[in-house]
Amino acid sequence: MAASGTVNSLTTVRWYRTRLKTFLSWMEANWRIALDDAAFNAFVLNLKRRVAEGTLSPDSLPGFYRVLRRFGRWLEAEGYVPKNPARALKAPRPKNRRAPKALSDDEVERMLAASPNLSNGHVQAIIRLQ
Repeated sequence: MAASGTVNSLTTVRWYRTRLKTFLSWMEANWRIALDDAAFNAFVLNLKRRVAEGTLSPDSLPGFYRVLRRFGRWLEAEGYVPKNPARALKAPRPKNRRAPKALSDDEVERMLAASPNLSNGHVQAIIRLQ
């Protein structure tokens, strides 16, 4: 991704690399599994088991799905596999997630009043836009 210029942020590259290493470590530990749809599905089941055990946050799952789908597209584009093994993966939708509640005008004014040293207009604007 970094070499092709599709991602410029080193933080994003590290984020993808960390998740991809998790998958590749799992593949190495399960070396008898071919790099195909079944492997990707088995890895996802492993992630879901870890969520159920409490060793992985459910908020991590969509990121892993994103990495697996991109990796699958890359494997196919480079000719390593005849078809994208992650093509059927659908990221789980968050359950009962509410949008964050905006601060009321009164709360914003109290926040500004509590910080009298905010002489920078940009900082005041950011707080007001929250």
